[in-house]
Amino acid sequence: MLAEILEGLRTRSDADVFLGADRITQHEFADLVWTYAGGLRLRQARSVALVGRPGPTTVAMMLAGIGTGTRVDWVDPRAGEAYVRARIEAAAPDIAIAESGLAWPLKGPKWLRRSMGLPSIDVWPEIVPIDHIGAAQQRSFGLEPEAPALTLFPRGRLEEPIGVVHSVASLSAGLRGLAAIDEGGGAVLTDSLLAMLAAVGGGRPIVRASRAGAVPKQLRRHAVECSYLASWDEVSGTGARLTGTVVVDATAPATTLHSLRGSGADRVMRVYALPELFPIAHSDTDGVLELTDGVEARVADDGTLRLRGRAMAPRTIEGPYLDDVTSRGRLAGRTLRLADA
Repeated sequence: MLAEILEGLRTRSDADVFLGADRITQHEFADLVWTYAGGLRLRQARSVALVGRPGPTTVAMMLAGIGTGTRVDWVDPRAGEAYVRARIEAAAPDIAIAESGLAWPLKGPKWLRRSMGLPSIDVWPEIVPIDHIGAAQQRSFGLEPEAPALTLFPRGRLEEPIGVVHSVASLSAGLRGLAAIDEGGGAVLTDSLLAMLAAVGGGRPIVRASRAGAVPKQLRRHAVECSYLASWDEVSGTGARLTGTVVVDATAPATTLHSLRGSGADRVMRVYALPELFPIAHSDTDGVLELTDGVEARVADDGTLRLRGRAMAPRTIEGPYLDDVTSRGRLAGRTLRLADA
């Protein structure tokens, strides 16, 4: 899918890639990717830490990195100071690229960093504002399937964070699997970076989810057909009328599923995913989860559930290669069909 996305940038279209306050057309988005790619090529960095919330510039920089063979270690600043600090230290990138408004505070005095929830550490890689990454555009890309593409970190792990490095091939397979969850053509409302990448691959316009209180207005204004949010708890109390497909974590309680269906959703799709492998399984009922096409599961001798598939990250950032991954107990109390009867 990544090769298709990068090749599709050559289509000079006025179709929207992002809607709302982030509105950007396809040809504007392509120019952004190509400009970032030229800047990365000029800097010749082998890896960059991308500190930015999901949105047009973050998605464009990620595609530029993948296209130029630069490993992108994504660090989500929304997770707070300890998260950002631990992940930048673990990634040890050549440079850090910060979204607009974050570069100066990251390099600024400690009191300013603390007030913004940013790390107060003294040793940093070079920090460059994302707006300063640019040079003569690079419009041709040669992707190597096994080349490192994107590093993801398990969100809850702070001590000795283990980043998993997706290759071009594994990330492409994962994005294709996400896009297949709902194959409509309408707008996608999401705050997930991977869901945004999958929507770009599927040619669907993206609405970046705002604060919970603004989501009902976004749903109405943009005729959203698929919604994919990390947490529905805050949104459920706003009286939002949902439409189309709503994607939730497979571990969501039954009360959440009932609430979403009562809010007008045509279909509630439960999806199980891990940073190492996504999507793993799905179901549009409250019952058995079905393995995604291409995913294999088995119960090991020690009783753990072991998973593998085309979308599995081949290694961790520290170097060890992965044969399979464990569910880490997140499916406790859920039923997963391991194979066809």
